[in-house]
Amino acid sequence: MDVRRGLVLLLLTAASACDAPTVPSEAPGYDPTLPFGAGVIYHWPLGRSIAVYAHTAGAPDGFDLPGAILRANEIWGDALRYREFDVHLVSTPAEADVVFHFDTDSVVSVSSCTTPATGAAGITSFCTNPGVTQFVGIPLVSGEPSNVKFDVQISASPVRIPNAAAFQRIVAHEFGHVIGIGRHSASMADLMFGAPTVDIPSDADAQTLRYVLHQPAQLRP
Repeated sequence: MDVRRGLVLLLLTAASACDAPTVPSEAPGYDPTLPFGAGVIYHWPLGRSIAVYAHTAGAPDGFDLPGAILRANEIWGDALRYREFDVHLVSTPAEADVVFHFDTDSVVSVSSCTTPATGAAGITSFCTNPGVTQFVGIPLVSGEPSNVKFDVQISASPVRIPNAAAFQRIVAHEFGHVIGIGRHSASMADLMFGAPTVDIPSDADAQTLRYVLHQPAQLRP
């Protein structure tokens, strides 16, 4: 479970967070900022329906990637007081904001803007400009125009992900990175622990996501 970003030559000022509703003040359960970029917070515009493409090539038997994504959306949505985001599945990567795939195959070229990570059960990658103020689209290997801001790679190795329950946890963990939690929790009780062992977001996970979604975002997909 790794979060990667790359550098490209594009600079844009951060968007304001004036779309945030008034919510009770709440501290995060742990630090949600990126581990680079001086405490950067990122999240999608509130109310956004995030377009997700599930590339199922190479899926191990019993690993339902589209179903796991929808389940992750459900359990993280249950952690919120409002429906600040939602996801919908799309049929082609050209329509997607986010691509999920197994490490045996991909439809985006993350190597064009960052060094791909290896060796983890799940890896979430994205690209930013040098000032870490703007997400930059990840090119599709097909050469078609791309809106993809996050690439999520899930291991097909039975050593790293031995069963369907572990698979669902990894997808939900990486989904947490996609929607705005930039770091790992230090507690095994949390879904955002580096090697998650729980099936749903903890109270600390929920507090952290609620905090993130109502802070000014230095990065907006």
